[in-house]
Amino acid sequence: MNIIKIKTTYRPSIAIVTYYYKPLYGGMETQILVLSQYLSSKGYKITVFTSNVNGTLSDEYTNNIHIRRFGAAENVTGLKQAYNEIFQEIINTINDFDILYMPLGVSHKYPLNNQLEVAKLFFKHQKPVVLRITSSGRIQEFMNLYSNSKSFLQQTSKIIALNKGISLELKSAGVKNNSIFEIPNGVDVNLFTPNNANKNQKSKKNILPKFIYPCRICEKKKLKELIFDWDIASKANKIIKNSELLIIGDDNRRTEDMCYYEQVKKMICCSNSNIKLISSVDYSEMPGIYRNSDVFICYSFQEGMSNATLEAMSSGLPVIAPKTDAFHSLLCKSPNFTFEQKVNNKIGTIIKAAEQHENWGQIGLFNRNRIVTKFSLDKVLPSYNQMFMSLIK
Repeated sequence: MNIIKIKTTYRPSIAIVTYYYKPLYGGMETQILVLSQYLSSKGYKITVFTSNVNGTLSDEYTNNIHIRRFGAAENVTGLKQAYNEIFQEIINTINDFDILYMPLGVSHKYPLNNQLEVAKLFFKHQKPVVLRITSSGRIQEFMNLYSNSKSFLQQTSKIIALNKGISLELKSAGVKNNSIFEIPNGVDVNLFTPNNANKNQKSKKNILPKFIYPCRICEKKKLKELIFDWDIASKANKIIKNSELLIIGDDNRRTEDMCYYEQVKKMICCSNSNIKLISSVDYSEMPGIYRNSDVFICYSFQEGMSNATLEAMSSGLPVIAPKTDAFHSLLCKSPNFTFEQKVNNKIGTIIKAAEQHENWGQIGLFNRNRIVTKFSLDKVLPSYNQMFMSLIK
C-alpha cells in the first residue's frame, strides 16, 4: 500500500485508539500515558480516543494530551459502543491525523472487528497504522479469530513487539522484518527507586517479609492459582508462613471480571495464610509500596513485558515469575526465581525464593542496574520517535 509521506520538519498528529486509558501502575494505560507525554514534549499532537471509565471526564486535556472518551468500559457491549462512536468521530476528523497508534486487544472480551474498522479507515486514506502487540500468543489468537489477519498485518506500517518471542510470532505470521519494530516497555528509574535503608531497618526489627503482586483482578493473572500454591507453600515453609502476600488490584474492573474478583476474595477469606487484597491504590502510591516490599511476584504466563515488573525491578526487588520469552528477555541470566507450569515447580520456586532471603538485596541490586542500563525511559522512548519519524520521511 502506498503511504502518503509528510514533510520531515513536521511533527505528526497521532490518534491513539485504545480500549482503556486510566493511568495505573503497570499495564498498557501507564505505557500510553508515558509515551503520550514524551511525544507531546517533542512537538507531536496527541489525541487519545478511548472508552469511558467510571470517575473520568469524557473530554479533557492532560499534559497537552487531548483525551476523548466514548461508550463505556464495563463490558463488551460498552466497548463496542465506544469503538462505534470513535469510528464515527474519526470519519469526521480523519484529516486532522497523520498516524494511528493502536494496542491490539484480542479475546472475546474485546470488540476485535470494531478495532479493525478504525484501522481500515486509516488504510483507506493511505495513512500509516502502527499496532502494538503486548502479550505472547496474541498473534495466534488474532489469526484464529480473524480470517483476513495476514492481509491486515501486511497493510500495517509498523508493528511494535515487546520482545523477541513476539517478533518471532509476527515473522511466522508472514510479517516482514522491516515492519517489525522491537521496543520494550520502559520505566522512570528516578521515580521507582530502592529504599535500602528501609530494608536494613526491617531486618533489624524482624518485620515480616512482604511479597507483592500488583495486577488486574482477572483470570489471565492466575490469582486463584497463586493463592492455592501460597497456602501449600506456607504449610511447608516457615518463612512463607511468616510472610505477607499483598495483592493489589485496580479500580478498572469490568463486568466480566466481577465473578472472578468475588472468587478471589472468597479464597483469601478461607485461607489460613497471611494474604491481603487491596482493591486499588492511587498510582502515586506505588513507588512507596514497592520500596516497602521485599519480593515481586507475577503468576501470569501471558505477560508480554509487564510494567509492574519493570517498576518492581527498578525499585530493587527480586522477582518470582514464569519461564517465558518475555521474562527471559527482561531477567536475562539474572539470579531471580522462575518457574514452569507444573504446580510443584511453582510452589518449589516460591519456597526457594524465601529460603534465599539473604540474597534478596544482591538480586535487587542486579535488577536495579539492569533496568537503569536497558529499560529506563531515556533508553526506550527515543525509539518511538525514531519509528514515527521513519513513517513521514
